[in-house]
Amino acid sequence: MIIIYQHPMCKNAKTCVKLLETNFENDYDVKHEGLDLSEDKFREILKLLNCKPIDLVRTGSIVWKTLLKNLDFTDDELIKVILKFLILIKSPIIINGNKAVIGRTPEKIFEII
Repeated sequence: MIIIYQHPMCKNAKTCVKLLETNFENDYDVKHEGLDLSEDKFREILKLLNCKPIDLVRTGSIVWKTLLKNLDFTDDELIKVILKFLILIKSPIIINGNKAVIGRTPEKIFEII
């Protein structure tokens, strides 16, 4: 089962869903917004992506630029900040079993299928 965590207005996530519909029929599940993520689930996603919390931050977002950019966070602190300001998470995150990618380029989905 392929899972996509996304922000509802994310153009790249919509493209990923279309790629799945076209190529894989109904063998996927779209998790809208992924905003019900627990800290444990978020940490699991970080491990699957093999990345640090900062790698999932949309550093171009207004929240980051105006409130957080100049602050220094440990990874644990940044995880808590990200989960408080979920709009910071890069979207979509596509998971297929024990593989995951950030689908900012929708074709990346084919790397894990």
